Amino acid sequence: MNRRIARNLTLMGLTILFAGGCMAHKAAMKGEMAKAGPPAEADAPLTMDVALANIDMGMKMMGDMEAMMKHVMMKQQETLALGEELYNDPALAGATRGLSCNSCHPSGGTTGGEAEIPAMMGYPGWKIPIPSLTNAAATFPKFKVPNASVISLAQMNNNCLRMFVGGQYRLPLNGDKSHALNMYVHSLSEGNEVAPGKMGM
Repeated sequence: MNRRIARNLTLMGLTILFAGGCMAHKAAMKGEMAKAGPPAEADAPLTMDVALANIDMGMKMMGDMEAMMKHVMMKQQETLALGEELYNDPALAGATRGLSCNSCHPSGGTTGGEAEIPAMMGYPGWKIPIPSLTNAAATFPKFKVPNASVISLAQMNNNCLRMFVGGQYRLPLNGDKSHALNMYVHSLSEGNEVAPGKMGM
């Protein structure tokens, strides 16, 4: 047999075997994903099957626009209410100083004065002016010195929880609590100009 034909037949056979193996793996993965269902934790990555199932459900609801709008508004109001609750929770993220976000930023404003970062790990303590959170969300993303990088509002929320209220852990950035707190702080900027990177806060 011609060497070139033999080589082509071999490559074709390997391709068929590879494709068959991929299809079998894909079918097995699909079965596993179906058994697994939605991510167990809110911070887990969104899988394609979950996303498509949610889109399919939404498209079915599009036939009744009024029901769809009620569903969306209900979910957003629930999230905003949770965000306000977290904003006023002195135990959020395992906080240890008896302070909540509202302690320094009542209703999104400021108590004035300075917030203290306690001395730790060989570094002296610092005092930082307490800003108003009105329109603060509209200035993110922006560079923050403690992170030495441009960060999101959700990351800034974690900064405050860790440094000022003594939080023992960070809120998962893709978790329900982080989204809810984010939404509430964003609501304090409603109607204000969006200005990413603006100095302050």
